[in-house]
Amino acid sequence: MGDARRVIAVIVQYAGPAAWLAEVLPSLDAEVLWLAAPPAAEALAKRGVNAQPLPEDPSGRLADADLLITGTSHGPGPEKRALRAAARLGLMSMSVVDHWSNYRERFEDETGLIWPDHILVNDDAARRAAEAAGLPAARLRALGNPVLERRAADTGPSGDARSWRKSLGLPADRRVVVFVSEDLARHFPEGHPFWHGFDEYRALEDIQKALPPDAELLIKTHPNEDPAKYAKWAGPH
Repeated sequence: MGDARRVIAVIVQYAGPAAWLAEVLPSLDAEVLWLAAPPAAEALAKRGVNAQPLPEDPSGRLADADLLITGTSHGPGPEKRALRAAARLGLMSMSVVDHWSNYRERFEDETGLIWPDHILVNDDAARRAAEAAGLPAARLRALGNPVLERRAADTGPSGDARSWRKSLGLPADRRVVVFVSEDLARHFPEGHPFWHGFDEYRALEDIQKALPPDAELLIKTHPNEDPAKYAKWAGPH
């Protein structure tokens, strides 16, 4: 008999890192234990991955794992509890940062900072920003973003713009302005330490005022957002 397959425990709360991992892990010769909170579980299900519910403290699910992989998010939660458990068990760990902001805060909770053995970021710009934010340089790995890379590959050649417009019901003779949204108002409202001075609604108001008459506004929502929040911008303006 050959060696047993390695077991990878995945602890993920949100859709972004869940989608990132779903692009990569199914191709590995390993048994993957997916533990996901509802936003992540929904993103995984869309990609054909069935996940078990994520407990508040997933430490007890790591005993048979050879590797822990987590998503990252702000504040306390099961991802950081799993990282602390992995450190106690001597279990190798890595975390996915699928964004370009709040690097340090993703690894800090009420008990302090916890670093995984490896921190996976999107690109060299993210690696430099993470290092500037105080993340240990030796643990940073710029591996790309497989979700965005797939999207770029799926868009087809630039000459296919007419078909793309037709598929979205966009007029062929109008310019298109794409707003890629982020759920700022809910997570970082005015007065929050991470308040940017604006949120998605204020940004859209400013964009709409600046739009030329021959432009169409296309809103790409974040996976964790309810598209209904943008109802007032739907239709012709």
